[in-house]
Amino acid sequence: RTVIRGLRESPLGGSDLVSTIDGLVRNARLDWRAKIKLELPTRLEIPADLQVVVYQVARESLMNALKHAEASTIWIRLLEEVGELVLEVEDNGVGFQPELVGSLEHFGLELLQERANAVGGYVEIHSELSRGTKVRAIFPAQNS
Repeated sequence: RTVIRGLRESPLGGSDLVSTIDGLVRNARLDWRAKIKLELPTRLEIPADLQVVVYQVARESLMNALKHAEASTIWIRLLEEVGELVLEVEDNGVGFQPELVGSLEHFGLELLQERANAVGGYVEIHSELSRGTKVRAIFPAQNS
């Protein structure tokens, strides 16, 4: 809650999101003893509401990978592409079959989509058994 409040109140714009995700990953590496590779822009200027959503999607996707994937490596990328801000969280774990995941039992994936939709974005989830999972969240750059 403190992190999210800080993102909302940040006078620094999106640059605070970059350091917040960096801190999330540093803590996850220590707490889970996980190999997490991180690719972030050096500076990112986006509105506070988008900062919060991107952070929430990153955190939820990372926690899902740590808890369920049994992965040897997790990659997190935050990229600025033409007209878009793209967040990718990918692992090389056990994977799953997204079409078999019921929204009543596992509403976390549905919440990711709802959060992204709230700021004009969307989430794609690609996964295969024994081949890992990739969560890709795309947000429109006009929010910046």
